[in-house]
Amino acid sequence: MKKHNYFILILALAVLFFASCQSNSSTTLESSEIKNKEERIKILTKHIKDYSEIVDTEFSLFNANGFESSFTFLPAASHSDYKMAIKVDKNNIEKWLVGMYEAKKPNAQDSVWIHSILEKIDSTRRQNWKESIAKSTPKRFIISPTNGRSKIALVYQNEGVIFERIIQN
Repeated sequence: MKKHNYFILILALAVLFFASCQSNSSTTLESSEIKNKEERIKILTKHIKDYSEIVDTEFSLFNANGFESSFTFLPAASHSDYKMAIKVDKNNIEKWLVGMYEAKKPNAQDSVWIHSILEKIDSTRRQNWKESIAKSTPKRFIISPTNGRSKIALVYQNEGVIFERIIQN
């Protein structure tokens, strides 16, 4: 091959490589950016398995591969961290806990990730969530980590509120 053809081949490969590294997809979704409750619910249910109707939600979702479907020549490492506050009918709480078991010990780190969801939303929405859980103590449920996936749920049964975190490595 002539030098000219090598140059064109290398240039074409370089363009393909750099194009594959670019992504228009965001790696985070924050409910704080969405004022409409129905829109927040719609977005969340697009990215998680919902076990019953969701009445309200706040969330902070991270996915290393992004949230929009796009062609990627070289995929990124897979990691996601979904933190959610979900309000459901209290009679449907058990549907959200299938496969989980109650943990006997509370974990101090739970308040950190719960706070990270609520601190980003406006004060009125934050106050509504805090008021709805102020009168009771949650039960903590976990699923044993398997295949790089762990799940934690803090459940306020009488209020129909679940704070859930799902991590996939």
